[in-house]
Formats: sequence, structure tokens, C-alpha cells
Amino acid sequence: NKQVCRLKDIHGLFVDTGMGADAYSVIELKMVEDILSDIKDERARMFEEAAGINKYKQERRSARRKLDATKEDLLRINDILYEIEKNV
Repeated sequence: NKQVCRLKDIHGLFVDTGMGADAYSVIELKMVEDILSDIKDERARMFEEAAGINKYKQERRSARRKLDATKEDLLRINDILYEIEKNV
């Protein structure tokens, strides 16, 4: 439709639909083994995907990255202010 959109928005549409890179519609033997395995991270990832919280985790990671970048900017501004005050 010739509309400009962000890749982030496209990922947001598909992340909880089961149509992502890790999507599945039939449980394979390997997936059953993963669910029953002792590997907590793999099991947790599968349940999180099934619960549909991947979108929110991505948004949270993005917000944390932005917050970290803002903190770095504030540190730089404080350093500059310190130098300016020292010279005045």
C-alpha cells in the first residue's frame, strides 16, 4: 500500500501470532524432549512464546536500551557542565 512503516512495527504484528522465526504448529518429538528436559531456559522460552509475552519482553528490552542511552547522555552533560563551571 506504499505506506512507510517501521520494521519494529512489523515485528510487533508477528511476534505473538505464532508466525515468527521460531513458530510451530505441530509439536515435534524434539520439542517434546525440550519441554521435558532439565534445561530451564529452553522450557521457559517455549512457555513464554505460548503465553504470548514475547512482544512485551521485546518492548521492555527496547525501553531499557533507550534508558541506558539516556543515562549515558546525562553523564556526558554533567561532565561538560563540570568543565564549564571549572573554567568560569
